[in-house]
Amino acid sequence: MARGGARTGAGRKATWGSGATKTVKLPIALLPDLLAYARRLDAGEKPLDIVTKSTLAPPVATPEAQPAQDQSTVLFRLVEEKRDLEKRVAQLKGELEQVRGKLEKEEARTAHLRYQITDAGSVLKSALKERRDGLRTSITASAVKSALSALGIPDKTDPPD
Repeated sequence: MARGGARTGAGRKATWGSGATKTVKLPIALLPDLLAYARRLDAGEKPLDIVTKSTLAPPVATPEAQPAQDQSTVLFRLVEEKRDLEKRVAQLKGELEQVRGKLEKEEARTAHLRYQITDAGSVLKSALKERRDGLRTSITASAVKSALSALGIPDKTDPPD
């Protein structure tokens, strides 16, 4: 039995009745309407019949063709939407001001903490310097005492026995 290669009758059967097909690039937003139009053409409808009986898109009414009541309804809806948007903008501005206030407080707190850390660092430096100086003094005094005792000279800083 042969394997591979083209076989007669293999593959999916064509769904289009008009013959061979070709791949094309189309905007995705238009794809459903274009496919519906192509299917109707493939089914045998005439292009003019499809356009005049189209259910693809409702007819577009011009402002002059709309009754005055419809225009006022549309205008009323637009005014309501504008009012809603203005309320939302005001709400967002309020939230933004709250966030700014919190940020300013945190920045002030951070500056205060930096000051405290710097101050604490200065205090620690000073304490370490005093400690180091104190050690030098005590080391020097003990070195002098041991040198004097090695030479047999009495230390006058020691209390008499």
